[in-house]
Amino acid sequence: MRDLKASFTVAAVLVGTVVGAGYASGRELWDFYGSYGPVGVPSSLATGLLLGLAACRALSLAEDAPGYAALSSAWPSAFALALEGVGTLFLWVILAATLAAAGALTSSMGGLSFLQGLILFGALIGALALGGARSLASVHSLLVPYMVLFFGALTLGKPIPSPEPSAPHPALPFPFFWAALLYAAYNFLPLLGALLALDLDVARRGRRGAIFGGFVLGLLSALAVLLLLRHPPDAQDPLPFLTLARGLGPLWVVGYQALLLAALSTTALSSQVALQQRLKLPSALAVPIPLLAALPLAILGLPWIVSRLYPVVGAASLGLLAFVLWPRRRRR
Repeated sequence: MRDLKASFTVAAVLVGTVVGAGYASGRELWDFYGSYGPVGVPSSLATGLLLGLAACRALSLAEDAPGYAALSSAWPSAFALALEGVGTLFLWVILAATLAAAGALTSSMGGLSFLQGLILFGALIGALALGGARSLASVHSLLVPYMVLFFGALTLGKPIPSPEPSAPHPALPFPFFWAALLYAAYNFLPLLGALLALDLDVARRGRRGAIFGGFVLGLLSALAVLLLLRHPPDAQDPLPFLTLARGLGPLWVVGYQALLLAALSTTALSSQVALQQRLKLPSALAVPIPLLAALPLAILGLPWIVSRLYPVVGAASLGLLAFVLWPRRRRR
């Protein structure tokens, strides 16, 4: 029973960390998969499976010691130092991106300004992060089932057909398989940080749950890409799935807004707890410092962060993904 619970926790953390604001908006899924046409469906499924396999491998490599220490000891020191720096930087970028997305979401719903929504959401994440790894496991285990069920229902629903997009969004300027690989790579860094921030016993017992989590993620992605291919989004629409939810009715809109908030919460908490463990700050500073450091970057807004920083760190993280997946003998 403990192994089953640990596997569920690992699977939930995998799905909850990857399904952030960009994924749940539909924008990322269209840009990296749907814009390439039907080939985006198997490509998105393969990405989920690849992330699940890589996560399982990483937890197996790190099972002898908590956190990044065991995983880092398996590679050359200069390489480890570089990836430590890139990993910490990207966790900070992801935290800032989720804060910015929360500010944009609350301001679009009315009642709060962008800055007020950003600060309020940051305070919520800070309060949840006080529980460390235990809160990380509990929040993901609670929110991810709702996210999977609602997202699955949305992709299988029959929204009112939308008009042809006035400005169809072109595919990214590289082949579909490279787009899928980059998507897996830049999601792997925050995912690895979240999984290695879990309690060591949970990570040991539940590492095979990563495979199941990758399958669930890949299946959801494939269904979502199919939906987007039936209803291509306009290039200027930041929330294609919200547009489709409106076609199903007002209750779907409310449910979708709750989905976005849940996706932001799980992703932000993953990055926050991982940063707390990596920075090893005094207990009184462990929670506020990562959030305060992310605030100036978050104020620049989500589009700036995604367009300027995501591709750079995603390309840099390809080395880590390759290292984890490369076959090797276990050290004794």
